[in-house]
Amino acid sequence: MGGHEETRAAAGDANSNTFFGLSGGAEVSVMKHVALTGGAALQYAKYDAPDPLFLVAREETRLDISAGVKISVLPNLYVQPKATYTRNWSNIPLYDHDRWTASAGLRLEF
Repeated sequence: MGGHEETRAAAGDANSNTFFGLSGGAEVSVMKHVALTGGAALQYAKYDAPDPLFLVAREETRLDISAGVKISVLPNLYVQPKATYTRNWSNIPLYDHDRWTASAGLRLEF
């Protein structure tokens, strides 16, 4: 994947960027009504103009990794708890971070 995000006004050019990345995922059935899910994505972004606070052009590399379980509770209805780790490396300390999230949702497939 790749692309370009462009702000609507020149004053926001520090937020315009060109990006590219790779992603993939898998779902593996382990029992009749249970599957393990996982995915990973890596993205690099280079921003168009210097950040107005730090006076350098921002560059970032982001890694997302997720793992979960897909459990069938009714035909075509699934419960999906999932954990995700995100690591964002940036040359500007304000944007350099990592994050853990956990979520659960219902999924209807038709």
